[in-house]
Amino acid sequence: PLGGGGGAMRDRTHADASTSKPTPPPRSPPPAAHPPSIAVDMACGAVAGAAYTVSAHPFDTVKVAMQTRPTHPPRSALEVTAEICRGPRGALGLFRGLAAPLVGYSIEAGINYTAFSQGRRWLEHNNPFVVGAGAGAGDPKDGAGERRRSVTRHLAECAASGALGGSLLSLVVAPTDLIKCRIQDGQFRRARDAAADVVTKHGIFGMTRGVAATLAREVPGNALFFTVYEAAQMAFPRWVAHPHQTDAATTGADQNQNQNQ
Repeated sequence: PLGGGGGAMRDRTHADASTSKPTPPPRSPPPAAHPPSIAVDMACGAVAGAAYTVSAHPFDTVKVAMQTRPTHPPRSALEVTAEICRGPRGALGLFRGLAAPLVGYSIEAGINYTAFSQGRRWLEHNNPFVVGAGAGAGDPKDGAGERRRSVTRHLAECAASGALGGSLLSLVVAPTDLIKCRIQDGQFRRARDAAADVVTKHGIFGMTRGVAATLAREVPGNALFFTVYEAAQMAFPRWVAHPHQTDAATTGADQNQNQNQ
């Protein structure tokens, strides 16, 4: 009887071992994220700028037509749109002069977001807005980088980075707008002809006409844009689970499932 009971126990143990599921291997920690390079920032900004330009250009064409060809009584935007679509090019007339801004605004967006991203990263590492902070203030080993950054300093860094982007993109926006408006108001059909006319009459520096006004618009406007965006992000936090929390929850669910089985 003793031998029979031991055999039955061994059979049950063997059956339990054959039906139990293997323990899943421990999850490896996610790889450390590296900051995007200048090329990545430039490429992503250029793609976003191209998408924005294609979608917004028809509305800009209507706006320029209303501003450069006023009538009495003034026409509505729908009336101006219908007039452009009745032209020889049909609805494609809304995209007249697209080539110059498509190239210019793509470069502009790439420069803007590259300057903002790289500038803010430099400011966060060097902490120029902190009295006595040096080139290594962002290193967590020295203790100074572990201090809680104030909201005012964070928004100041965003404003400075946005102003840097606005100053650089103005050098592209001004000549792009100059050519675009000359095509949209019917003076020229191609960007090359409009640029050649400006250079012939005013020299190469004629392409920089309006840079000062563009700087006065873009520098504070860009700084305010990024500052308000970051402030809104801080005021309305997004509830996103951290990777280690997700892994822990998944591992716990797997363990509970194994216990139930």
